[in-house]
Amino acid sequence: MRLKDFDYHLSKRFIAQHPVNPRDQSRLLVLDKKMGKIAHRHFFDIVDYLKAGDVLVLNNTKVMRARLIGKKVETGGKIEVFLLKKDENVPLLNKEGIKGRFVSETKPPLNLPLGKGEIEGVWSNGNTTPLSAQGGSAAGGNPSLSGGRKEVWQCLAGGKGRKEGLKINFARGLKAEILKNNGDGTWNVKFNQSGREFMKIVERIGQVPLPPYIKRERDSVGLRQLADSLQNDKGSYQTVYAARSKLGSVAAPTAGFHFTKTLIHRLKNKSVQFELVTLRVGLGTFAPVKADDIVKHKMHAEWIEAKAGVIRRILKAKQEDRRVIAVGTTS
Repeated sequence: MRLKDFDYHLSKRFIAQHPVNPRDQSRLLVLDKKMGKIAHRHFFDIVDYLKAGDVLVLNNTKVMRARLIGKKVETGGKIEVFLLKKDENVPLLNKEGIKGRFVSETKPPLNLPLGKGEIEGVWSNGNTTPLSAQGGSAAGGNPSLSGGRKEVWQCLAGGKGRKEGLKINFARGLKAEILKNNGDGTWNVKFNQSGREFMKIVERIGQVPLPPYIKRERDSVGLRQLADSLQNDKGSYQTVYAARSKLGSVAAPTAGFHFTKTLIHRLKNKSVQFELVTLRVGLGTFAPVKADDIVKHKMHAEWIEAKAGVIRRILKAKQEDRRVIAVGTTS
């Protein structure tokens, strides 16, 4: 298949710039596959199309405020750093033999409780030689980039002057240095904070990573209205069932946006079964397809957690020939 096979025209007037309130008032297009007929309904009408015994599998991930706006140290120019995922290529022990956090595809990269004898953020920028654990401040502090607590993230970087070695200052004392151009549009960026302290700062200074088709231009709205919209996005660009403990996605599982707590209650009263999994929505969801032959497009991996009990119940439903419907689990 060729990329051009998927081209179609979508008028800008059909791209909503603000969410409808309440959420379930959004429009719902229904295709009757047997009859070939299309009906235009509202999302709350989904109650009419689901039946007792159906299983809805929801993605309870929570979107982090992944857009960081900073200034280049050498020029003072603006630069945007978009967090994608924490670097996983860290050693398990440092040279003092103290255990640190090892992250792999089988463990979630954020907000994990530390095990006995473990400390956070002691590793180098992904090289094989780790740094000493003794330079960091247990209380957080404001360590420099040359020692102490730090962590490396794979990021997108926007603006002119992107280069390896570039140092960046953000608000709240957060500092960063671009370590490596990965050659795939992403950059490895080292920060002077790590673990929960890092995420706490990100949640304070970061912006909601709205998709590029959502435009909030100063020319079209006043500054106060723009600020109000950005503030409202922090709540509206999450599902109502997103779990604080599942923070880590850099884009929302948008198929789940339209559920309200009232609608979920109505569906449960109809004996629709709900199951939760966690899939951290990442770069693979929104990275543009550039290969003309789409088979050659490289999809980025995404971390997923599905508990054993959830898997057993889903398999049981399929064995009983009940419908299993995924909501917001990307590709």
